[in-house]
Amino acid sequence: MVPMHIAQVREMEGIPLLLDCTRLDMRNPLMTQWAVVALRNLCRENQENQAMLASIDGEGVAINTLEDEFGIKVARKKKEEQT
Repeated sequence: MVPMHIAQVREMEGIPLLLDCTRLDMRNPLMTQWAVVALRNLCRENQENQAMLASIDGEGVAINTLEDEFGIKVARKKKEEQT
């Protein structure tokens, strides 16, 4: 059985907020790691949260940040290539 607070995070649109915290930020470098841990815990044994996370399309914000701030080039796979 899934704890109620995990479903509440999804229902209150907390997953996209956590995804927003995964951008690299030199002023707060650990924020990314903590957001990933939180997302992992929300999705563990929770099909609804996994489905919601899988349905979100990336907008490229993090990639632009990487290129601008660090000079890192990122290659993204198209959705059909990610099987």
